[in-house]
Amino acid sequence: MAVDFSEFEKFKEKLKGIEKELPEFFGGCANEIGARLLRAAKQKTPVGIYPAESGKTGGTLRRNWNVTEVKHTLGGYTLNVINNTEYASYVEYGHRQNVGQFIPALGKKLKKPWVEGRHMLTDSVNELKPKVDGITEKRLNTWLEEKLK
Repeated sequence: MAVDFSEFEKFKEKLKGIEKELPEFFGGCANEIGARLLRAAKQKTPVGIYPAESGKTGGTLRRNWNVTEVKHTLGGYTLNVINNTEYASYVEYGHRQNVGQFIPALGKKLKKPWVEGRHMLTDSVNELKPKVDGITEKRLNTWLEEKLK
């Protein structure tokens, strides 16, 4: 009885070709996850509302969200979602304030000693974590179907 392994050999060669393209695939997955995280963080970021006579417009904090390039590290692939606005961490995590201090821009005195954070990025990460495996699996299936034709 003779067994023909020629199809297995062809499959083996296809897999060798795919292996070289894995870094590009993983980088693409990381970029998609980063883009989704960026979008979610921007949507959760509050926009300041100022009186018309102040000449100020809101949205600086929302506009300043960025994603760094994907980097290949020993532990895998990384990227950072950052906001370089000087007050971003205060909005994210909360901050203290001086009760009774008058704020001319608001036209009010401060009433609370602590302002709770909005957790734009933290909440976005927590919402995205359970979806990461599904996003990656869907991309992998599509990619493998394309490569193994």
